[in-house]
Amino acid sequence: MCFLNIKSALDRALKENKKKIELDQGTKLVIFSDLHRGIGDWADDFMHNALVFANALDYYNKDKFTYIELGDGDELYENRKFVDIVRAHGNIYRLLNEFHEDNRLVYMWGNHNSQMSNKKWLEKALKKARTFIKDLFRNIEIFETALLGNKIFMFHGHQGDPMDDIFAPFAKFIVRNFWRLLQTGLGVKDPTSPAQNVRKRNKVENAILEWARNNKMVTIAGHTHRPMFYSLGKQQQEAGEKGQPYYFNSGSGVHPRCVTCLEIKNMNIELIKWHVIAVPEDKKRLQVRRQPVDGCKRELKEIFSEL
Repeated sequence: MCFLNIKSALDRALKENKKKIELDQGTKLVIFSDLHRGIGDWADDFMHNALVFANALDYYNKDKFTYIELGDGDELYENRKFVDIVRAHGNIYRLLNEFHEDNRLVYMWGNHNSQMSNKKWLEKALKKARTFIKDLFRNIEIFETALLGNKIFMFHGHQGDPMDDIFAPFAKFIVRNFWRLLQTGLGVKDPTSPAQNVRKRNKVENAILEWARNNKMVTIAGHTHRPMFYSLGKQQQEAGEKGQPYYFNSGSGVHPRCVTCLEIKNMNIELIKWHVIAVPEDKKRLQVRRQPVDGCKRELKEIFSEL
């Protein structure tokens, strides 16, 4: 049984929100979540998409987007040392630091990197990481949530799950010392995660949707790893179900063949897939492609009018 208390957790998170982002015609944001950057070993689920993500980061940096990471960017459940993750993905952190130095990085924590919210732990971890990348994330602020304009509330999505509150230390111990060994040896995934447990994922999504509807707000989250647009997943869209303007999910960076994200530009929101394709003229050559997902683009003005 899944004892979730998402409503009160989101009420508390919204009340305590410390990050406000302006929303107007010139706003350009890209929203990623659940990249789970690891240490480059067999348990590093991000490794196979690292090149795709690096190309996406470079694209958004050149076009002066603000980069928003909705939690679980760093895999600190499985790995104890942040510096080891930075060493494994130095090119990624150098690119992220360019966003940060240009004041275009909004970093949020999730259940797999909650340590980043502890200022004492963070400064100690960054001090070690700076021996590898000088001035990495100087004076960075870490947030639990962010409010975009007055009607878009962004958060990771683990809020209200006792596995990530009361039982978090126990869950972390199990993942590091038990599931990690099964993952590297047999490819077994953690069944307590909503990304692997369909029943729990549906409960989380439905609870967020209900909270957003009751509060007449748009929510953007991660956590479940399932891209959602207009409160619908891919299968729901294909089945012709009617969408609702309350819930969007950026997906993850650990899909088997792609990385997904949400873009907000020109007061539109759009679901984007980044993946590798063969060049038509030369099938032996590969290139990284940005692909808007069919049917997943809406005007924010239209969405707000439906709340």
